[in-house]
This record gives sequence, structure tokens and C-alpha cells, in this order.
Amino acid sequence: MSRLKAANNAQTALAALMDASATTCTVVNGDILPAVPFRASIDNEIIEVGAKAGNDLSNILRGQEGTPAAAHQSGSLVEGEMTAGMYGELLSPDESLTVSQATAPTGNTGTILSILGYLANRIKAITGKTNWYDAPSKTLEDVNAHVAKNAIDAHAAMPSCRVYGVQQSIATATWTVLAFASEHYDTDTMHDTSTNNSRLTVTTAGKYHISGHVGFEANATGIRAIAIKTNGTSDFLAVQNANAVSGAPHYLSISADYNLSAGDYVELVVYQTSGGALNIVRLANYTPEFGMTKVG
Repeated sequence: MSRLKAANNAQTALAALMDASATTCTVVNGDILPAVPFRASIDNEIIEVGAKAGNDLSNILRGQEGTPAAAHQSGSLVEGEMTAGMYGELLSPDESLTVSQATAPTGNTGTILSILGYLANRIKAITGKTNWYDAPSKTLEDVNAHVAKNAIDAHAAMPSCRVYGVQQSIATATWTVLAFASEHYDTDTMHDTSTNNSRLTVTTAGKYHISGHVGFEANATGIRAIAIKTNGTSDFLAVQNANAVSGAPHYLSISADYNLSAGDYVELVVYQTSGGALNIVRLANYTPEFGMTKVG
């Protein structure tokens, strides 16, 4: 956008004498003139007007574009027309520009050239290159792919284990540790399918999400319970219990988040009070299942 303003048919006249050094004048009709700043011709002189209030013009620059400053009589025409200087300030599509990348932007206004310079400065800052036009070492697509891959790799490398067992008989009124002879996966050597296979043992210290799922065979008597315990003690990290249901297997799930050190282990224990032995049933991918994943 050009710095200087223009208006169609912008012609009026001086309402009083304007001497050769005056920086103010009064015209017959100021409303017909362009918004400031604008240039106008009076006789053979071109002036640039910086302020306008009604018919009063002020902040006038005299003798613009090589024209002589002179006195002008009342009634002299004041014509807001295109001048060679105004045309020269217009940006040609074919004009060559040199953009400075040295100045950081302080706002969102400026000339076309200064705005382009601000953008060049920000591009240079983003790429970290010497010049804004230097090819970046990594494109945004490269960065996005790198971040996505790292996220996948980090998730894949997170210690995690999930194991499952077979049908097991649980004595009444006795907390019983469940055995797990098979694994879905074990990324950090946390489980052994034969030795102490009830345990998930921490190899890498941290915060773990631990979960277990069991199903008792159908029996309507007593209660059913599930718990997670650590290091063979009677201290439970979490306990879930409920009254037995009638006519269908009774399923229980439990989870807990806990800080564990290397060498700590957790076990899944169950309890029932049916008055006799009761089986934990095996359903693929659901019961009995036990697992933990490092989350922090």
C-alpha cells in the first residue's frame, strides 16, 4: 500500500494568500481532498500535506519533487493529483528489493519492505541459519517424523509385562497367590514362567501401573476378593471385593499405580468364602491375567 493517499476529482482552491514559507493554509473545501498524507499541486509547486482539519491544512512540506516553493494567491487551484514522486513510491511487481534480515519485529505494522524484513528475521531465527534464504537442515516434515518416531520408540521401550494362567482351585477363606505360567509379552525380563511364576519383578525402577483380572466359577455363597501385594508381605497395594453373584461366574478387576525399586515384586492374590474350594476360570485374554507397565 502506498504511503501517500489519493482521491478522485480532488480539486479546490486557496481561501487566502499562502506565502513562500508557510506550512499552513486554508482551502475552500477540505473535504474533497484526500486523507493525509497526500501531495497536491498549487500553480507550479508540489506540496505534501501532513495534517488536515476541515478546511485547514498543516504540517505542509514545501517544494516537493524539485519544484520551487513560491507564494500563491487566494483562489489558486489546489489539485490532489498523481505526481511522479507518488508514482515512484508505488511498488512495481518487477521491482528488485533488498530485504534486511537484521531487525526483529516490534509490531505488525510497517512498510512492505520492513514487513518483509521482519519475516526474514523470524525465518532466520526459526531455521538457525546464517541467512533467511539458506535451506534448513531439517524441514517441518522431518521434525514431525522425528517426533513421531521418538514417541513410538519411547513407548515401545517402556518396560511392560502381561502374563496369564490356567484354571486354579482356590480354598475357602484363604488368601491365595495365583500362578502364571505363560506370557503375552515381557519387555524387561520381569517374569519367569517356571520359577516364582506368581511374581512380576521390577528390573527398571520407577512408577508402575499394575493390573489384574480374575473370574470365579458360578457360586452364590459368600464374598469374592482380589488384591495386589508386594514383596511377599501381607501389605496390599489395592483390594477389591464384592458379594457373590448367582447363576454366573463372578469377574473382578483391580489396578494400582505404585513406585517400585529394582528387585521389588508384585503378586496377584484372590479370596473367596463359598464354604468350599472354588475355581478361578480361564478365559483367553481376560482371566486370570496379570500385568504391569512402567509409566514414570
